[in-house]
Amino acid sequence: MKKFWNTGALPAVLLGRKEVVATSLWCGRADELIKQGMPVAHQWNGARRMTNGWGIPKGGDNTDAAYKLIDFSLRPEVQAAFAKLYPGGPVVPGATKLLSDDELATLPTSPKNLKTGFDADVAWWDKNRDAVTKRWQEWADA
Repeated sequence: MKKFWNTGALPAVLLGRKEVVATSLWCGRADELIKQGMPVAHQWNGARRMTNGWGIPKGGDNTDAAYKLIDFSLRPEVQAAFAKLYPGGPVVPGATKLLSDDELATLPTSPKNLKTGFDADVAWWDKNRDAVTKRWQEWADA
């Protein structure tokens, strides 16, 4: 049976109810299941990484404060502290040196896990989105 998720919480709910045996899900959701004692684990092999970025609106107020916030948030010690609260993974390589091996094991951006995952090829997806969407719909509707 095919089951597709349409909210960030649903994959963890489906795993928790044992309605599925495998799924893609955000690492923070997996981490919560693990903390609750559910028999699930991270599998980083072949994982697609998603990236985020800071932006400051052109003409926005307080741009100096925005730059200070960005500078602060990218400090290795801040990135490491945040990774201990939420396993999204620090983006500053120096932050990984401040984390234990156990903490790094749950992070998509640990040196070990970076080797097994990949970043989406945005240019390819931009060029092929319509064809891939059509093929996906044909498979999903079958």
